Amino acid sequence: MAFTEKLTEDLKKLIDENRLSHGYIFFGENNNAKQTFAEKVSRYIETRKWEGSETLVDQWIAETEGSVGIETSKKLSQFLWQKPIVSSRRTAIIPRADRFTLHAQNAILKIAEEPPEHGLIILLVNHIEQLLPALGSRFFKIHISEPFAVEDISPSAKTAVKQFLKNTTKERSEFLKEVIESMDETEQFVYAMMEYLQKDKLKNWIFLKKLYASWQTINQLNVNKRLHLEAALLRLPQP
Repeated sequence: MAFTEKLTEDLKKLIDENRLSHGYIFFGENNNAKQTFAEKVSRYIETRKWEGSETLVDQWIAETEGSVGIETSKKLSQFLWQKPIVSSRRTAIIPRADRFTLHAQNAILKIAEEPPEHGLIILLVNHIEQLLPALGSRFFKIHISEPFAVEDISPSAKTAVKQFLKNTTKERSEFLKEVIESMDETEQFVYAMMEYLQKDKLKNWIFLKKLYASWQTINQLNVNKRLHLEAALLRLPQP
């Protein structure tokens, strides 16, 4: 999927340039997609390989079955404050971080306020609102969508892209108004548009960049979807 590929490239670059933040929130409905992506980030930090099966010595994945209390937060702190063995970071992945009690979330907040130099925390939740606002404000937020292959894009979405490109600016605006009435339809349209733009990256890179940014914002925040998509797509040249 184009969007995941761009996100992967961006995170690899941050890791290579040692510019990662101390903590990230990966959110979205697909728990497996979030955890898989978090583990790949951890793997790349330690081995500079995105894929692999070897055991990572500087990675810790919390057990989060049922309600999770202060003891897990203590284990997290102990892990993060140890120096990395082979990696540049000690990476802690917290699946279902929404299961942490208020006391446990406040303990993580204290860690985030004075983060260990070589520590990285990745919290995984379905919705950011499931965490304490103060905790959410301390982490960079990244929406992780389900893996989305080109073959998953519906023929109707591809047809919609073709029609959109033929339209005038005013017609495009009205077209987007109809598309955003359904989030599933919006997602299909956006990915179909990404597929179209990627056919000529050199020509369309500015529009791709704008669309990536708009789609990320739409998934992260309660914003006007139509305005963000208009900002990215209304000026696209006709074929």
